Amino acid sequence: MQIGTKRFWQNMQYIINKMEEFSEQKGLIQYLANPYVMIGIGALIYWYVSRRKLLQENPNINSSILVDGKSSNFIGNAQNKAKKHNVPLQLVKDAEKMNKKEIAQIIISNQQMLNKTKMSNDERNEILNMVSYLEFELDNKA
Repeated sequence: MQIGTKRFWQNMQYIINKMEEFSEQKGLIQYLANPYVMIGIGALIYWYVSRRKLLQENPNINSSILVDGKSSNFIGNAQNKAKKHNVPLQLVKDAEKMNKKEIAQIIISNQQMLNKTKMSNDERNEILNMVSYLEFELDNKA
């Protein structure tokens, strides 16, 4: 639907008339004189009409996308690994995508950071958990 069509402007005029009837009682007519408000109202109407047109063309547009069994199993597997090794889920997902060389570089840089940086015991334990998990992944990579 194009903005310049006759039906669009008829709908706009109808909405303006209804808003004027409502706003005369509330004193809101001053806002309708603002061109930015009218542009906003027009944009909302255009969005609604285009959305409605999409819904008519494709009735499945509002249905949720089902995750296939393989990827949902991967997510569950990653969550189990994260809980088992006490590491963040994002680290597990990233480690799955890395090759052996990248994992080895990350292990070395984390160990150097542990030796050079002053940190609390909690932070040190978290990094040690990450290093131990990455070593586990390095051993399991083919």
